[in-house]
Amino acid sequence: MKSNLFIRFWRFKGILLLNLLLFSCLSCQKEEPQANFQFVSDDGITFRDGRLVFTDFASFTDYQKWLYENQSNTQLIVEKISLLD
Repeated sequence: MKSNLFIRFWRFKGILLLNLLLFSCLSCQKEEPQANFQFVSDDGITFRDGRLVFTDFASFTDYQKWLYENQSNTQLIVEKISLLD
């Protein structure tokens, strides 16, 4: 009776340790961060991490002016942003 309980205990512990070992070996791997792809256009605009980064204040104001002038032509705005992307 006592040895039967002893065997069950070690069998349970062995299964638990095996599961723990398998989980640690086959668990999800950490994803490596993707490299920041930077594209600099002729207008002084850099597309970095999903954001527009301007080289200077003049390029920012020129872009704002261009957006204001073309706000009715959304297709043109989408095309220019997709070229930066």
